[in-house]
Amino acid sequence: MTEAIRFLETLGSNPALAQAASAAAYENALDVFGVAGQKQQALLDRDPRTLNLLLGGRATMAMAIATPDNGEEQQEAPERREDEQAEPEFPRERDRHD
Repeated sequence: MTEAIRFLETLGSNPALAQAASAAAYENALDVFGVAGQKQQALLDRDPRTLNLLLGGRATMAMAIATPDNGEEQQEAPERREDEQAEPEFPRERDRHD
């Protein structure tokens, strides 16, 4: 797995992290994960098309979710407890485990 994918997985597990991170913290996190070169620049520019090309992704993807409709009302997801919503932080250089 590439460093860029690991970095994106970390962001995907907590999207608020990417929104709240300062530019310096975001760039430091890229360094911690070992993302460099064109991939790093594509992530810094928030350029999904270039990153997709660099990672060898598909040009087009489609997804569909088909669920049976029994005529029943959908149940709402249970609310999270306050202690379950803790925000993880980007790992710091000294926390990095190779």
